[in-house]
Amino acid sequence: MISEAYQRKITEYHKSHRWGGAVEGKAFEIECIAKDNGCSTILDFGCGYGALKNKIGNKLEVTEYDAGIEGKNKLPVGKFDMVVCCDVMEHVEPMFVDQTIDWLYYYATKMIYVSICCAPSLETFDDGSNLHLTIRTPSWWMSRFEERGAKFSYVGTDRGLTMKVKI
Repeated sequence: MISEAYQRKITEYHKSHRWGGAVEGKAFEIECIAKDNGCSTILDFGCGYGALKNKIGNKLEVTEYDAGIEGKNKLPVGKFDMVVCCDVMEHVEPMFVDQTIDWLYYYATKMIYVSICCAPSLETFDDGSNLHLTIRTPSWWMSRFEERGAKFSYVGTDRGLTMKVKI
């Protein structure tokens, strides 16, 4: 789901930059959605430094995974009521997008909350390449989920796309 070269690159980037803050402003919304849908276990897929767990981990069971952070970079075992994936998919290498979406579906038993930026990042890696590797339109992203039978209960767009997908 990630090339070795890119995993090294993002692991190095994580050492000097705090990724994972995009979810902070959405934590209360995610908590409410989880409770409204009977979700008590959450996988934060692409958790960064752990903002979601820091915000709601005392109310809901949050498991963290992030390919670029040592100690969080092993895929978890088991299933989760809800998978949260905020500001992650645009960082996925294009050849692994479909496989990554399949993993989101694999882990989720009730719903997926995904937020995807659809514009270039304002930041770059040291080599000058943009942090966002897969920049597509909201409709392109929605079609990837629709192919898997997604039932959207909410779709919002701004600089990107936010979806609640019922399983």
